Amino acid sequence: MLAVVAFGPISDSYMNVVSRRLPLKFDYFLFVIDKSLGVTAFSVARLFSEWEQFILFIVYQSLVWAMMIWYWVILKTRNGRPGRLLIAYVM
Repeated sequence: MLAVVAFGPISDSYMNVVSRRLPLKFDYFLFVIDKSLGVTAFSVARLFSEWEQFILFIVYQSLVWAMMIWYWVILKTRNGRPGRLLIAYVM
């Protein structure tokens, strides 16, 4: 819990800087859609039981591995030129 409290403001500041430098993100549009529907990811996630939250956490954390595996596949199939995929991952 202490790591979240300490890392939260740092990551929030970083994301604010990135958002100002690179304003064209799909997240904003997803947020607007969620807001217009009256549903947020947080409001849905807090309805889950503890074990469902754990499964959601595992799935969310596994996305990093899926991204790395897909990047490796792109490197192998496109002669080592990742192109736009790497840019999308960095942004």
